[in-house]
Amino acid sequence: IARAKKESAPFLHPFDDPFIIAGQGTAALELLEDVPDISGLIVPVGGGGLLSGSAVAARELKPSIRIHGVQPAESPAMVRSLEANAVVETPIGDTACDALAGRFVSERTLSMAAEYADGVVTVTEKSIRRAMRLLYEVTGVRAEPSAVVGIAALLEGAVPKDDLPATIISGGNISKED
Repeated sequence: IARAKKESAPFLHPFDDPFIIAGQGTAALELLEDVPDISGLIVPVGGGGLLSGSAVAARELKPSIRIHGVQPAESPAMVRSLEANAVVETPIGDTACDALAGRFVSERTLSMAAEYADGVVTVTEKSIRRAMRLLYEVTGVRAEPSAVVGIAALLEGAVPKDDLPATIISGGNISKED
C-alpha cells in the first residue's frame, strides 16, 4: 500500500477487492461450464477471495451445489474467523502452503464465506504432501502444496464425498524440496 501511494499507483488488494473476487469466481464458472454435473466444489482458502468469488458464482449457476473451503491446519484464519463470527488474527505455523498462509481474512471475505459456503475445514501437512504425490502419480501434474488442499481434504474425509466433487487446483509454484 505504501509503495502504491508513493508511486501514485492504484493498489489492488490480493483478496479483499470486489473486482479481484469476481475475477477469481471465473474459476468456478469455467469448471461448471466444463463439468456441469458436479455436486460439490472444494476451494483452497487463504484470505478468502477465491472461495468468495467461486462460491458466489457457483451458487448463482447451481444453487444446490455444496461448497467447502480448505485451509492448511497451520494457517486457519478463515476457520477461526467463522467460528468467532468476526475477523480473528491467527498465527501462521510451519506450512508448505505459502500461498494460503495468512494471519487474517477480511470482513468482506468472511461475510461471503459465511453466506455462500457450506463450511471451511483444515487439513494436515502430511495429507497435503500425500495429495501432491497422488496427483503427480495419477495424472503427472505437479502442483504446489497450496493447490492440492482440496485433494487432501478428500483424502482425509474432511469434506463430504458428494456424488461428483470437484476441486480447484491452481498454482505450479513448486520447488525441488516440495
